[in-house]
Amino acid sequence: NITELSSTFFKNNSIRDIIALTATPPEKEEKQELLSLLGLETVYELSLEEGISLGIVAPVNIHLIYTTLEEKAKTVKMGNKDRYFMQTEKKAYEYYTQCVDYCYETNRYDKLKFQILNRTRFIYNLQSKKEAAEELLDTISDERNIIFCGSVAQAEDLCPFNFHYKSGKRDLNSFINMEIDQLSCVNSLNEGHNLPNIDNAVIVQLNSNALNLIQRIGRVCRWREGHTANIFLFVCKDTQDEKWAENALKNFNQSNIKKYSNIKQLINEFEVK
Repeated sequence: NITELSSTFFKNNSIRDIIALTATPPEKEEKQELLSLLGLETVYELSLEEGISLGIVAPVNIHLIYTTLEEKAKTVKMGNKDRYFMQTEKKAYEYYTQCVDYCYETNRYDKLKFQILNRTRFIYNLQSKKEAAEELLDTISDERNIIFCGSVAQAEDLCPFNFHYKSGKRDLNSFINMEIDQLSCVNSLNEGHNLPNIDNAVIVQLNSNALNLIQRIGRVCRWREGHTANIFLFVCKDTQDEKWAENALKNFNQSNIKKYSNIKQLINEFEVK
């Protein structure tokens, strides 16, 4: 989490020794440069798999569940608030991707960020993915679950108990105090909170940052007797979502990731068990 601003502490003080800790080494060049300027280099690494074998953290099962864009039902509102029309998820995604591609092809980099954000927001609010998550949550409703969502609307649709920038901390405190067993959140709770006895992490939406994923897994894999952490990760096929997942999971042992073509396949397997 080091930044140029926070690194000024080391410039303005006399420092004898530094111990730096991180879940994953930073990928951004500016952060790598800051660490280099401080003379910091990696001297010890402990992988998740090694931590499990040493009994430091609980075993982890990663379930990668694919969803697909809706091709028939028109569930996406396109246009503007005054003049809009309904479209399928597949057609809407094709449109957003065409806008992104056009910016690249015509060197319209001034518009590129805006178009990428539009497509990202669309993926973060996919109705098809939310419905798949609802099916899973119905199946594991008797366990303690933390649900990482892509938007406030999605978080509030999936769970009556939320923690995000609009919510306040009432539900978070109830979850920590074991008064409720489900909590959804948006861009939060990756780190810095003590969340006891969580059984499952339902990651409805991720981004390409491997750090965010390992931190979310860390919420669930705290060791306790007999506990195995289940990580349910939803990814929409044939979209940018797949590329984000590929980057976020690249440092994980791929043999420990079980893939499901759809939510029905996972639920059927769980019911057999």
